[in-house]
Amino acid sequence: MATPLGTDDTPPPGGDGDNPNGGKNGAEPKLITEEEFARRMRGKAAEADRATKALEAAQAKLAKIEADAKAREEAALAEQGKHKELAEVKGQEAKTLREQLKERDDKLAAYEAKEQARLDEIATRNKERIKGLPEEVRKDVPKNLDPESLASVLNALEKLAPRDDGNGVFGGGPRPRTGGAPTQDIDAANRAFGDLQMRRAAPGGVRR
Repeated sequence: MATPLGTDDTPPPGGDGDNPNGGKNGAEPKLITEEEFARRMRGKAAEADRATKALEAAQAKLAKIEADAKAREEAALAEQGKHKELAEVKGQEAKTLREQLKERDDKLAAYEAKEQARLDEIATRNKERIKGLPEEVRKDVPKNLDPESLASVLNALEKLAPRDDGNGVFGGGPRPRTGGAPTQDIDAANRAFGDLQMRRAAPGGVRR
């Protein structure tokens, strides 16, 4: 037979829980056996173990959720970093390209200004050369030629009307040659006028 170990912590039916002696009539508290006490302790230990395992499972699930969220956040930051790095590279490439284009435009503008100054100088000389030609030669000077082409024609025309020593009737300017013109001068003039005729014959060619 089991030996009594303690009292049952459950009040008897109809008993007053505030009465340290148990029942309403002052009955002695109910004693439980050692085996019953051990059984109850094992039950409480099992409940505590289940609660501990449930808590551990919840903590593990929460840790996984937090780890996944952190991984997603780190991945998003890494992706943003890549986009930022790519944007910086593209921005630097665009800046370099703009600098190269500006440098090219500056060089082109400088070349065009220099070339225009050269053509203006040729055009100014052409006007002076035309003024120095005899009237009968001047009327054959073609119009609407670019300065370099007109200079080539004037070269041929001036060979047909060479300059005198300053004692002629033209006051040192070109004058008609007396006698036959040298063959090379005639050939040069023919080539110049031949080019002019070809220009006039072409669609949109020069006009006199």
